[in-house]
Amino acid sequence: MTTAPVSIPVPEEAPAVPSLDIGFSDDFGAGFGGTGSGPGSGSGFGSRGSLDSALAGRLYDFKQRAGGTPNTDYPTDKAAISRGDEYVKIITELHDRKFPDSMLNDYFRAPFELSLTHLAIPYSNAAEGPRYFGAEEEIKPSGWMAQYNGTVIVPESGRYRFVGAADDYLSVTINGKVRLYACWPSIQQRIAGDWDKKKKSGEWDSPLANARLIAGDWINLRAGQKIEMELAIGERPGGMVGFLLQVEKANENYRKDPNGRPILPLFTTQALDPATQQDIKSKFGSYEFEWEKVPVFRSAKTSKR
Repeated sequence: MTTAPVSIPVPEEAPAVPSLDIGFSDDFGAGFGGTGSGPGSGSGFGSRGSLDSALAGRLYDFKQRAGGTPNTDYPTDKAAISRGDEYVKIITELHDRKFPDSMLNDYFRAPFELSLTHLAIPYSNAAEGPRYFGAEEEIKPSGWMAQYNGTVIVPESGRYRFVGAADDYLSVTINGKVRLYACWPSIQQRIAGDWDKKKKSGEWDSPLANARLIAGDWINLRAGQKIEMELAIGERPGGMVGFLLQVEKANENYRKDPNGRPILPLFTTQALDPATQQDIKSKFGSYEFEWEKVPVFRSAKTSKR
């Protein structure tokens, strides 16, 4: 018996993207469809203002230098932007150099810092990233990256791994080591390199069209351990974006969907209340999440920046 896919493929390099009239709020999740999870929930790209338990995020535009002048090394031709050679080059160099401030500060930074508790962004206009970081006028919706970081506390001992999907780019770094690359298929291996060659990835459909769910490295963690976490997401050509980050604990008895995919919880730094859960369900349709067995990696309220 063949089961229906959980999503409808959407072309990554869309020729044009209509404006999404979704209103505005302090929280991306509250503005995009459904009833919203409310300002300050840390949903979507994050909330403006500090939350008790969240990762702190900044958005950078690779097309501009720090002062707002054009980055002459970045292509302006649509075909070159779509290929993403310069975007991939910058991302891989950032990883090689472990995201140094000296390199990030070369690029234009959006004015707002956002607080992120979980990452579950359904397909949406790529302009929403710059907009929620307060730079909708200054940053065109291509060639940007948002980086979130902080110290989180392991809730209980065990082996964990991150599972994610992205259009276009997502990575998770723990204590200075990349533990997950989850990117659009055409740039996954170009960014992940040798890490990708070692992974059995793309086994399951994601709710983000042709982006596949990628499973990261297993990590042994102990209860109460503080770990430094960096989460980065980004968009290469403009058009549409979507991002999802979940967490899996070894030997946990998860339910499975009709295709055999383990139904996992979202990675989160705070408990997800019923309103937030319902908001996420409304945005991801038939894609199921685990809502009972949810490890909460609370923030230790320290950040690199």
